Amino acid sequence: MANKLEDILDHLGNSGNGETTSIGEMLDAFKNRSLGVLLTLLGALAAIPVIGGLPGAPLVLCILIFVAIGQSIFSDGGLWAPQRLRRIEINSAKLAKGIGKAKPWARRIDNLVKNRLSWFAEGRIATFAITTCATILALSFLPLSFVPWGVGAPALAITAFGLALLGKDGLFALFGYAFVAATLYVALVFLPGFWFIPEIWES
Repeated sequence: MANKLEDILDHLGNSGNGETTSIGEMLDAFKNRSLGVLLTLLGALAAIPVIGGLPGAPLVLCILIFVAIGQSIFSDGGLWAPQRLRRIEINSAKLAKGIGKAKPWARRIDNLVKNRLSWFAEGRIATFAITTCATILALSFLPLSFVPWGVGAPALAITAFGLALLGKDGLFALFGYAFVAATLYVALVFLPGFWFIPEIWES
């Protein structure tokens, strides 16, 4: 795999220079990277409780995923964000702590990613399906952020889709689709008020 998850986390950890790390510094460290790198990075950030659980973090990450997908279509994966988002800062110590906890898992995942079942991870149809699911999953961050650990399933799905694109590994794409099903289950069971179901119109 051209870009290992552990290397991506290391690069992320080196993006800041002081007590805080801004979103802008993180984005600059990953500009002109592929959509697979960006989805893996942003999904992993959301999946790390110390980061994804910060107030407002799900909204910021949701927007960044939208931007990453949109930018990948028009500018080969370059990542841009408004200045207001770029100025948002994360405590560097907390970021490093979260990355430190994630790296052993990242190392194990890197050893599992292989070029297999590639028809699920490359080509126009597969890429369209993955980016569509990632967009929907990112949108689910907003209501699911009110559920403890609610963004975990969609964040892991986005990470899996990113790894699928990185390594042309269709098995990770299938994992991503499984997490999509888990996300839908959580949303339907715990947040029925966010869905346009017939009972709402009858009330």
